[in-house]
Amino acid sequence: MRYLFNGLTNFDADISNWEMSGVTSMYAMFYNAAAFNQPLSFDTSSVTNMDGMFSGAAVFNQPLSFDTSSLKRMNEMFYNTAVFNQPLSFDTSSVTDMGGMFRNTAAFNQPLSFDTSSVTAMGSMFRVRAPP
Repeated sequence: MRYLFNGLTNFDADISNWEMSGVTSMYAMFYNAAAFNQPLSFDTSSVTNMDGMFSGAAVFNQPLSFDTSSLKRMNEMFYNTAVFNQPLSFDTSSVTDMGGMFRNTAAFNQPLSFDTSSVTAMGSMFRVRAPP
């Protein structure tokens, strides 16, 4: 699913019924999909990489109920998602990289209960650039 909807600025279709049980990477799946804001209820139990999954998805603000038990990488998962502010209940016990996960997500203000015992990288996880 790498870069599947990359740059589709008008894409906002309902894809919640797609069969995803065999997918292992959702790397940058909605990267710069500027209009995408649909609920997602995928089987993500095999996914190990969600790096940049919603990066640049400027209007995305939907609840996520993902099985993240196999997940290793969440680097910049919500980078530049300007309005994303949903509660997250992720199993992060196997995640090693959370670097920049919420970078420039100025609206995000939810409590997190992440197991970070396996994380080795979380630089700039909550960094928000100052307004010009």
